[in-house]
Amino acid sequence: MKINFQILFIASVSAQFGKHVYVEHEYEWPEAQQYCRDHYTDLSPLTSHREEMKLKTATTGKVQKFWIGLYRNGTDWKWSGGGHFHFFCINLIVMETKRTWLQAMWQCKNTHTALVSLASETEHLLAVREIQQDDVTELVWIGLRFLQDRWLWVNDDPLDYQAWPKEGDQDHLCPLWKRCGALTKEGRWENWDCDARLNFICY
Repeated sequence: MKINFQILFIASVSAQFGKHVYVEHEYEWPEAQQYCRDHYTDLSPLTSHREEMKLKTATTGKVQKFWIGLYRNGTDWKWSGGGHFHFFCINLIVMETKRTWLQAMWQCKNTHTALVSLASETEHLLAVREIQQDDVTELVWIGLRFLQDRWLWVNDDPLDYQAWPKEGDQDHLCPLWKRCGALTKEGRWENWDCDARLNFICY
């Protein structure tokens, strides 16, 4: 599957907007990707019009034009153009402190931005790569919660992409007490008791 993005943004000087960090440096794509990997997680994957609109709204002020053009080939990122441009990095942080789901949510809000929402396959793959590289735990809390008879992202991202197990345990369909979502190192979502203590991943 090939995903292409060519997006024009209005951005202000060095700032963080949720999971995205605006970088004012002008690099060619390979250097921009390396910068993001060295200092954050990777170049930002913008996977929806809604996300694009959030950034446009958040970055009012000094106007800078730039674009990103990424496509995914397996798990490798490829660039669809060249030149020197400003860029956004995505910043995922694995917290090596075991907390309940609610404690993890509050710690993310207080020290970073939020528990991650994995609203696309791209974001999901980046989070899996991050927890595999950190090698700290089998499971991490994510911002997934079962409320009012449905699963949702607590930051209000749409729940279009899902990574529940295809076979076997289907407790997530109607959980009685396992109402908080966790991500495994293998990339599956699992529902857990919200009072369990797990490491977690923030923006």
